Amino acid sequence: MDSDSRFISSLRNSAHWGFFVKILGAVAPGLLALFVPFVLLRLASLPRALVFNPSLNSSMLRHSIPALFADDVLFAGLGGLVIALLGWARKDKGWRRWIPRSAQFAVLVAATVMSTTQYRVYAEIGMVPSAIVFRRFLRPGGPFLASTEFILNLETLGWVLFAVVVPWLVFRLAERFRRVGLAVTSTAVALMFVGWLWSVAPPVTAVMQHPFRKLARADFELPTPKDPEVTKEPPDFRSISGLSYRDRCRSYVERVPNGNLIVVILESTAAQYLYENGKWRYPNLRRMAANALHFPHYYSGAGRSNPAVHMLLTSRYLNPNDAWWETVGEQPEPSLSRHLGLRDYKTGFFLSGCFKFFFDGPLFTGLGWDVCQDGNVLASLYQIPWEQREQRGGCIDDKQLIDHCVKWIDTSRKEQRRFLSVIYPGVPHVPYTFCAKGPHAIHIGDNLTARQLYENQLAYIDIQLGRLYDHLVKVGFFENGFLVITGDHGEAFSQHPGNVIHGADVYEENLRVPLLIVNPRRIQSFVCRTPGSHVDLAPTLLDLVGVSPDSGMEGVSLLSDEGPAMVFLITTLDAVSFGLVDGPYKYIYRVLEERSELYRLDDDPGELDDLAQREHELVRKYRSWVKSFVYHTLTPTPIRNATPAEQEYYEGRRLLNRGRPSAAIWHFRNALRTRMDYPEAREQLGSCYFEIGLDRMRYSRWDQAVSQFREAVRILPDRADVHAACSDALVRVGEYQQAIQTLRDVPVNISQDSRIELRLAWLLATVPDESIRTPAEALQLIGRLSDDLSQSSPVELDVCAVVFAANDRYEKAIELTEQAIAGHGPEGNDDYQADLTVRLEAYRSAELPAFKPYPKPIRTDGG
Repeated sequence: MDSDSRFISSLRNSAHWGFFVKILGAVAPGLLALFVPFVLLRLASLPRALVFNPSLNSSMLRHSIPALFADDVLFAGLGGLVIALLGWARKDKGWRRWIPRSAQFAVLVAATVMSTTQYRVYAEIGMVPSAIVFRRFLRPGGPFLASTEFILNLETLGWVLFAVVVPWLVFRLAERFRRVGLAVTSTAVALMFVGWLWSVAPPVTAVMQHPFRKLARADFELPTPKDPEVTKEPPDFRSISGLSYRDRCRSYVERVPNGNLIVVILESTAAQYLYENGKWRYPNLRRMAANALHFPHYYSGAGRSNPAVHMLLTSRYLNPNDAWWETVGEQPEPSLSRHLGLRDYKTGFFLSGCFKFFFDGPLFTGLGWDVCQDGNVLASLYQIPWEQREQRGGCIDDKQLIDHCVKWIDTSRKEQRRFLSVIYPGVPHVPYTFCAKGPHAIHIGDNLTARQLYENQLAYIDIQLGRLYDHLVKVGFFENGFLVITGDHGEAFSQHPGNVIHGADVYEENLRVPLLIVNPRRIQSFVCRTPGSHVDLAPTLLDLVGVSPDSGMEGVSLLSDEGPAMVFLITTLDAVSFGLVDGPYKYIYRVLEERSELYRLDDDPGELDDLAQREHELVRKYRSWVKSFVYHTLTPTPIRNATPAEQEYYEGRRLLNRGRPSAAIWHFRNALRTRMDYPEAREQLGSCYFEIGLDRMRYSRWDQAVSQFREAVRILPDRADVHAACSDALVRVGEYQQAIQTLRDVPVNISQDSRIELRLAWLLATVPDESIRTPAEALQLIGRLSDDLSQSSPVELDVCAVVFAANDRYEKAIELTEQAIAGHGPEGNDDYQADLTVRLEAYRSAELPAFKPYPKPIRTDGG
C-alpha cells in the first residue's frame, strides 16, 4: 500500500472522521476536475465584467473572491458527487469496467464544455451565463454552429481543448495523488462555507451566477386566452390616451422614384445625448438636420444590436421566444436588401466591427446582400495591422470604413446602378476607449468618466458623418438619393439603478434613437412628431424611392398619413420587458414580475415619477393591450390550412390594426370576391372606409370624408355611427338635404338611437335652407327626451333648447341652455362653453342663433 492510501486509511479508521473522509475522498477527484476549470474560466471572464459593467470596479471583485469561489465549489462538488457515484459502479475486470469510466469522462466534458461556452459568451458580450444562453447558442442552426468562420480558428480550438483536456488531466492527477487532492478539496469546501457568509457588492451578483444555477428565465410564458386581459381580437394601434397623433410630413419631401439610399446605423447612440439645451450638440449632425426630416419620437424597438438591426432591415416584430438570427429558412425572410435587389438595386452592407463578435455573421449575411463586409474583410483588404484596430473586438477605424463606402458608392454611380448602402460604424461602443482621444475630443484629461469617453466617441463619428455628407454633396448624390441616419439602440449610464450599457431595459436612454432623413435639395426641414420604430424604417425608405413594401413587412411608412399612433418596444436580456409609447405616456410591463410602470414623458422626461399607482384605469388598458398584442401578433396561430378568403381577411385585419385602412381595403375586397357570404370581411371593409373618413374629417378634408362615408353607409347600412358621421360631413359641404336624408335612412331597429334622433332634430330646426327646415317635426322627435331632462347631458339639453327656440318657445330654450351651461362644468370644452353662451344671449333676445353643425361630432373613437 502506497503512502497516500495509508494516509486516507488512517483517517477512515478515525470514528470521528471516517464517514466524512470516505465521502470527501470519493468526491475529491471529480470536484477538483471541475473546480480548477471553473476557477480559470472565472479569471478569464472577470476582466470582461469590468468592461461591460461600468458599475463594477476591481476592489468590488477582489472583495467578492471568496463568494465567487464558493459558488464554483458548490457546483463542482455536485458534479464531483455524480462522478463519484459512477466510480462506485466500476468493475475491476472485463470490458464493462469502461462503461462507468466513459460516463465519468462524458460528465466532465459536458459540464466543462457547457461552462466554457457560457463563459466564452460572457467574455465576448458580457451576457450573464445561463442555460437559456447555452441552449440558444449551441442548438443546430444557432449562430455558434452556423458561424464556421468563428469556430475554425485557433482561439476557439484552444477553448475546446481546454474543455476536454484540463478536467480529465486534473481528474487523473487527483486520483493518483489522493493526499494532495483531499487536502485541496478540504480547503475548497472550507472556503465554500466561508464564502456563503461573505458579503458582496450588488453589481457583483450577476458575475456570481454560475452556468448551472437556475436563473430568471430569459424567455417567458406566452399570454393565453384564459387571461381575462387578453382580448378576443388583435388590438389596434390607435392612441389609448387620445394624446398621440401623426404629423402629415409627406408634403415636406419630394420622392425620387428608383432613387438611391444610404443608411447609417450609429452604434449605441441614444437621441438624448445628441442634444444640449434643445439644440444639436455636434456640428455636422446640426447642419445635416437643417436639411432633413427629423423624427424626435423614434425608437429602436429592441435593446440589443442584432435584434434591433434585424427589425430595421426586415420590418418585422420579434417574438422573444424565437431566435432573431434564423434569417434563412425554407422561404427567405423578407428584407429591405432582398426586396430592392429584386428591382435591380445593388446592395451593400458594411460593418467596421467583426461578424464573429456576438456570433452575428448569419444575421447579416443571410439577408440577401450583393456585398457584405466586416472589419476583418476590410482589414485584410487594406492591410490594416491589429495594432490599429480596437483590441477587444477587432473593430477598424470608422474613418477607414467611410473611405471604403465612399469608393463603393462612387463605383456604383459610375456603373449607373441604383444602390442601397447600409453603413454600420463601430463607435461609440463600450468600453468607450477606441477613437475617444485626439483633436476631436470635447473632454480632455486622463481620468475621464465613461460618459465623457462616450461623448468623445460621438464627436469622432460626427466628424466621419460630416466627411460622408460633404462628399455626397460634392458628387451630386442628393439629386436622386437620400441619406438616412439612425441608431441601432441607445445607451444607459445609470440614469436608473442598475441600468448600464444597453439591452437590459426599455427606458428612453435605452431605446429612443435619432432618425434624420437628409436631402438638401428635396427635403424642406421639418420636425415630424409622428411616432415610429425600426419596424417602420424599411417601409419609409421604400416610400422615399417609390417602391411598394413587401407584403411580409409589418411596419408603416412614417411619411404615410395613415399608421399607428403608438410604438411597441421590447427587451429580452435576462428578463423580458415590454414598452408602449402613446403620445406623452410611456408604459412598461415587466413580464416576470408582472409589474407595470407608467411615465408622462412631457412632464417627466427622465422617467423618475412612476404613475402606475395613480392611473389604474390607464395602466389596465395598456397592460391589456400589451398582453393582447403579444398573444395575437407575436405568436399568431398558423393559418397554413386557411382558405384563400380567410388568408386575405387575416392580412386585411393585420393592416387595419396597424392603422393602414387604405391598404387593408384591397385584401377585404379580395376576400369578398373569393367568398361573397363573408360577413366578417364585409364588416371590416366598411370599417376601413369609416376609419378613412374619420381621418379626413380630422384634417377638415370634408369632400374626401363624404365619399368615404357614403361607401361605408352602402356597406354597413345598420351602423348608426356611420350614418351620423356621413351626415356630419355632408353638412360641412352644404348638402343639407342629403344630410337629413342620410339620417332618415337609418333602419327602424336603430333609429331610436339618441345620436340619430338628436342630429336629425338639430338639422330640422336649424338648417339654413328654409325650404327644408321643419321645426315642428324636430319638436316631435325630441318629445321623448323633453319629458324628463333631469338626467340629460349638456348636448341633449342644447339640442332641445334649439328646437324649442325654433318653435318660438324661448323661455324653455333659455331654461335648458342655462342647465346645459351649469352641467357642462369648468372642465369641459371652452369653445363649446362659448357657443352655449352665444346661443343663450340669442334666446334672451328672442332670436335664433347662427347655424352651426351638430355640437358633438363623430370622433375617432366613434363617440
